[in-house]
Amino acid sequence: MDIIYTQIINYSILILTQLVVGKKGAFLFALLQSMNLYIVSVVIILSDFALMVGVVHLFQTTAKRVFPFTILKHKADKIEQKLKGSALSDRILKIGKAGTLIITAIPFAGGVWSGVALSKTLQIGNKETYWLVGIGSVIGCAIFFLAAEGVITFIL
Repeated sequence: MDIIYTQIINYSILILTQLVVGKKGAFLFALLQSMNLYIVSVVIILSDFALMVGVVHLFQTTAKRVFPFTILKHKADKIEQKLKGSALSDRILKIGKAGTLIITAIPFAGGVWSGVALSKTLQIGNKETYWLVGIGSVIGCAIFFLAAEGVITFIL
């Protein structure tokens, strides 16, 4: 019974880490806890999809007086402004819609927040944003999975 509780706690911390820090922190936590990377990958992808729905909704929301949303809305606006001024995003903007997929998949530099911000900058509709960011998230997770597998192989 203790094993079940440990697994529940580990996966709860994994999801929290994924939502707060991103894939890099979640995979690092999974490696440190010797968790099954196949299951971890599925959990991370599912939590990315949930985050994506929330972030898309947040970018459309104008709730300025509700406390938790003001902080998140400020973060969303800050990321959108950062994307508009960076050299990387200028190149990605030239690519167009595929740029949303690419910036979501890039390890350490992208993610769901950046992908949604870029899609809103490019004025891409919600349905297409879900597809592009979702596919980018799966590609990004595959990159982290392969890197984590390589670390395990190198250590063992």
